[in-house]
Amino acid sequence: MATVHGNAIGIYVTGVAGEVTADPLDPDVAELVACSTNATLSLSNATIETACKKDATGVLSDSSVRHTIPGLQTWSMQVEGLVELSVPGSVTAPRNFQSLFELAKDRTDILVVFSDRDSSNYEYYGKGFISSIEVSASVDDFATYSCTIEGNGDITSAVHT
Repeated sequence: MATVHGNAIGIYVTGVAGEVTADPLDPDVAELVACSTNATLSLSNATIETACKKDATGVLSDSSVRHTIPGLQTWSMQVEGLVELSVPGSVTAPRNFQSLFELAKDRTDILVVFSDRDSSNYEYYGKGFISSIEVSASVDDFATYSCTIEGNGDITSAVHT
């Protein structure tokens, strides 16, 4: 079994207005969010209770058993990292806090990818938007940010090519 080191996992985004890409929904054109120190992928399935006042044999009883079916599915990705406030030297520079801030402020739909970019490993991607972003700075410490991207539609898993 191959293991993936946490330092190799990143969150990649695309969707900034004016980007020149062949396909803005292609996970291969997404850019790494710079200075990330933590990346998280979350998937949740809601449940719908289908129990009635019967036991397992179909007889009305106070000892009913709870039955459920899957409901709505939601997913999100979170990224945390160090803040870089300087202006990038080129348009090919990695995404930074300012990039994420502008995407959040403009309520931009983005493609977000959770991957290590290894061609033999899975990656997870889908469209979403930044639902929250915050930055904090403590005395004698690095300024850090945290950002949550809420999925909008399906999340896809595929082997990175």
